[in-house]
This record gives sequence, structure tokens and C-alpha cells, in this order.
Amino acid sequence: MSCTVAPPSVFPRVAPVFAGHFGVGKPRQAGRASFRCTKLQACPFKGTLEASSIDDLPFKPFPPSKPYKLLLGLRKPQYDWLDVEEDDGILLDQLRQRAKHIEERRDAVIQLVDDPRAREASWELLQQLLQELPASFPRHFQVEGPVITHLLTGERYDTSLPGVDPLEVAGRILQEDFCLLAADPAAAASSGAGAGSYRLLGGVVCFPAHWSIREKLGLGLAEVHEPVPRWGSDAAAPAHAFLTRLTPQQPFVRWNWAVSPTAELHLSRFYKPPPAAVAAAPANGGTAPATSTSATPGADCMHLRLERQYFHRLPRSGCLVFTIRTYLQPLRQAVRGRPLVAASLAGALRDLPYETLRYKGNLQRRLPAVLELLEEEAAAAAGAGGAGGAEGAVVQGDMDKGVAVL
Repeated sequence: MSCTVAPPSVFPRVAPVFAGHFGVGKPRQAGRASFRCTKLQACPFKGTLEASSIDDLPFKPFPPSKPYKLLLGLRKPQYDWLDVEEDDGILLDQLRQRAKHIEERRDAVIQLVDDPRAREASWELLQQLLQELPASFPRHFQVEGPVITHLLTGERYDTSLPGVDPLEVAGRILQEDFCLLAADPAAAASSGAGAGSYRLLGGVVCFPAHWSIREKLGLGLAEVHEPVPRWGSDAAAPAHAFLTRLTPQQPFVRWNWAVSPTAELHLSRFYKPPPAAVAAAPANGGTAPATSTSATPGADCMHLRLERQYFHRLPRSGCLVFTIRTYLQPLRQAVRGRPLVAASLAGALRDLPYETLRYKGNLQRRLPAVLELLEEEAAAAAGAGGAGGAEGAVVQGDMDKGVAVL
């Protein structure tokens, strides 16, 4: 797989970053945050599907005695902030997709409110990346003075020159999406420090799941999550409390999940994917579409989409960084040989209320086919045991159970 690299004359140039030190090269110490990127084994979904316990999976059914409730599922991270894909073909393809979205629909994927805090936070985020990436991924990144070079693509970004904002640089060199949030004193005063007292300052989001940074810019949490069923009743207050308590010393992570009929990573009203994007991705890593063998038509076109959502507070500006790393794999491939995963996902899907199934892309229409596929794979792999471990131990009291469906 190849990636077309722009000539040096059109490389984005960005203004000077703020000075600062983020402990690059220092080992993690008790009581201190580490934002070092962690190189992981080449497996989908950052290894979370290798869990040996249903409690460590990002989806699971509710106990029979408990009604469905929208919960946050926050965990202390086992792995650190960023994840650079080990497969160069996948990495180059996703970077190419991100560059295309930035070039063709920039306003839909990059936004920042006109606020000094937002500008400072965007530079502080980029400074963290400049410090972290070459230390953790020397095969992919090199920093010489103010210039960062992506060694795989050959692209260079000079951070000492005025030009494109730092969010574009972050969006072009990494697979992660980044959102910046901050407390809104005016909203806090009017709402009694309620869920609306944090607002979205901006970000770069090239791989959204049925939303856009353009539409959500400047909104408070309640408005951002207005389409999410049961957000106000179940999750708004815990989410505000969590963000308020978040410190630079202790990041948190959660997983969001969906079963999608498309292999497309960017899902928003600002982009109409080509017809090929709705076909099943190749199960063998090749270029030919996967052949459907399911007894239920359409099941093999479904994909498991997971988002690893990482939260940390910037030490200087005090703003919050919400990092989203999206993983996608054909559903059958994701659950094959993993009966615990198949059974857990089937149970979680059965527990979802109708309104949530509709919110998740009208999943109720494909639910019978999806459940049949999961039952087939669970039965085929009966007797096989899980392996490995999942990320972190669940924390935050009653946030630790249930299905993460934000």
C-alpha cells in the first residue's frame, strides 16, 4: 500500500510552540502521569478482545436483576496515551484518509473556538506530541529542533514558522483524533455547576462516528450528547463529576463500541463514502472483498468498531484532552475463535433498548442477522479459552459495570 506525499513546498507550517517539559524518557513513577506512547503487539483493538474475563470486555450484558443503564465504564489505563499502528500498510492508508479529509472538508474535521485558552491548549497538546513521539517511536518520528518528520511518509512540519494550526499537524501525523474541553464558568454559574459546565473548545476529528467537530464546537456536554439516549438521566452528572476530578497525574480510559454496516472510518453528513466502503473488509488482509458465507444475508458486511477514548488534563492550561483511537474489523473476523467475545457482545446487544439500537445506526434492522452470526461463531469456538488481558481495572464505583454506549 502506498501513500502519496506532498512536495516540500506545500508542507504545512505552524507557529512556534510553547516551551515546556513533559518528562520524556523518564519511567513512570507512582503518583505521576506518564503520557509515553506504548508500542503494542500487532493485534486489533489494542488487545482488549483477548480478555479472559467478561468483566474486562468493552461490552457485556447486564445481570438479570439489573435494568439497563447508560454507564461510563471508566478505567485506569494499562497502556499509555497513543498507539502507532505496527502494520505500515494500515498506517499509511489511514494517514492518507486523514490527509484527504483535512484537504477536502477541513471545516468539518478541524475547528477551534476563538479563545486564548483554546489556542494555548492546542499548542500545549502539540508540544506533548513533539516530546513523546520520537522518544517512543523512533522508527516513525524524528524531531530536530522545531521540525518533526514522519519517517514513514517523509512529511516534515516546521513548528517555528507561522501557518497551519497545531491541530492539523496532530491530525496528519497520527491515527488518533483529539478534542479539547474546558470548564465554562458562565455555564457553571447558570446551571449550578451541572453537566453543561464543560464545553468543547475544538479539536481534529477525522474519523467521527455520526457527528462532526463543526457541529459540536463550543457546545456544553449536555448539548454535545443531546442525541444519546439516556445521557441526561444516567450519565450527565457522573460525567461532569469525573471531568471535574480529572488531574494531570491520573489519566483515564474507556471503550466505546458499535456494530457498523460499513468499513468506512469517517461517518458524518459532510462525507459520502464511495460504494466500496460498505462492503466487508478483506478477512485475509488482501484487496479482494470478503466472501459472505453466512446463512443470514448481510451479516458478513457488519464490522465491529471500537473507540479507545483516553482522557488527560494538560498541566499548564488546565484544559482536558479527549483522545479517540478508532479500530475497525469485520465482525466475524473479530469474534472468530473468541467465544467469550461473541457471547458477551450478543448479550450486550440483546440488552440494548430500542431507542439505543436506533441511535446506533438503526441496528435493530440487522440485529437478528448479527445475533445469528455471533451465535454461530460462539458455538464453533466452544471449548476454546480466552488469553491475555484487558486494559486496566474498572473503577469509579457503579461506573464499573454495564455497556459503554456513548
